[in-house]
Amino acid sequence: MSEKLHMLVTNYNLSQADLKKKECDDDLFLTLIKEIKSFSDTAPYFKLTPPEINEIQLDNNTEKTRKLGMLMKWRDKNGSDATYLSIVSIFLCMENRRLAEIVLKKLTQTEGSDSEVVMSNNVVDDVRR
Repeated sequence: MSEKLHMLVTNYNLSQADLKKKECDDDLFLTLIKEIKSFSDTAPYFKLTPPEINEIQLDNNTEKTRKLGMLMKWRDKNGSDATYLSIVSIFLCMENRRLAEIVLKKLTQTEGSDSEVVMSNNVVDDVRR
């Protein structure tokens, strides 16, 4: 684990194992799409190929749904390796500590209300169509 990652995780009283065992879920993605500034600047860090990036752009009309499509594509490609540890590492490679901290805060938070989950699922369903 890099020194930056180790220090950041320690600040949140978490371990690498905590981050590695938690897979990224739709709720995290819905939080991140509000915080990621640009789909086109971020997508290359998620190791998406130019054809995959093109497909996401063509299939999604808004920046918000493109960012969600990018995150979902990354998760689909990486399966059980699409963990909080992986995404925090990506954000640190981008030198974006703010996004890394958002992920860590999300891991330490309690679950949201049922109404938030229902509303969030509607956005995710729109991207999947």
